[in-house]
Amino acid sequence: MSELRVHSITKWVEMLEHNQILCTMIGLSQSEIHKVGSYYDLINRVWLSNPEIEYEFEHSPHNFRRKPSKKLEKNKKQPPRHPGIIQKFVDLALEGKTFESRPEMLMQ
Repeated sequence: MSELRVHSITKWVEMLEHNQILCTMIGLSQSEIHKVGSYYDLINRVWLSNPEIEYEFEHSPHNFRRKPSKKLEKNKKQPPRHPGIIQKFVDLALEGKTFESRPEMLMQ
């Protein structure tokens, strides 16, 4: 879906129904194509989010972040915004902590 820039599951299923090559590429025959609801069910099972926590997170106030005002010289790279972030995630995973309010972090 990403490679073909299709952002709708409904359009994706429609494309699969009419394109034998796409079906072969993803390992399905045209008789094995799942209905749209099956894809949404898969997303819900993989995403593992709690709707109540997600609602609270979306409707809570967030801090506003300004763009950096410091201009860099020509051909200079911006310094890392969050140095050590990967190590922080590794440490949290090793401690057994989960990301209940951020299911996309679990996927990453």
